[in-house]
Amino acid sequence: MKFVRSGFTLVEMLVAMVLVSLLIGVALFAFRSQLIMIKKAKTSGIDMVLSFNQLRSSLQSMKYYVVDDYDAFGNDMKKLHFYFNGTKKEIDYITTNPLFSKNVAVVKLTCKDKELIYQEEPLYGRINFLKPQVLDDSKKLVLYKRLKSCDFFFFKNSKKLQTLKDEIPNSVYVDIKSNFIFPLHINIKSDNNATLGIIYNAMYPQQQ
Repeated sequence: MKFVRSGFTLVEMLVAMVLVSLLIGVALFAFRSQLIMIKKAKTSGIDMVLSFNQLRSSLQSMKYYVVDDYDAFGNDMKKLHFYFNGTKKEIDYITTNPLFSKNVAVVKLTCKDKELIYQEEPLYGRINFLKPQVLDDSKKLVLYKRLKSCDFFFFKNSKKLQTLKDEIPNSVYVDIKSNFIFPLHINIKSDNNATLGIIYNAMYPQQQ
């Protein structure tokens, strides 16, 4: 008489349980990896938005800050100009809305090593406010990383310029090339109503 087996053996059940456990483990690993990728994408997106808002706020609040030229003996030359120096790879300017300080600060933006770097130094503090400059140990923040390229352009009276000195531009174009970041065109918002002529007459009244 033949013996007819019904059900599963203990070994078969153990093998089945191991296979099910492996499948569950693979599924959980894939799910966890997906969650991590989503979290990174959200964090990266938030960081880019914050960087854009910080950059826009700083540039829009650029201040018409007047400085004087001095000769080799330290005497003023009575030659006033607005504090601004912009090249294709670097911008120096004064802003009323810095990232780290509560007061007016001098800012340097630099495109270097595939990064857009922000540096800031309070205008009234360690530096000579008559000759503003960012120091080597000034506070620094990398706004964007892993850029394909980064350049600055300046618009003044509808003209697109690669360099601008001693004048305030109407807008700044940050030409960023990246897979996730787009170029930025930021208008300068200033309530300055005084011309250099008015400031000059106030600082150097004509002798009667």
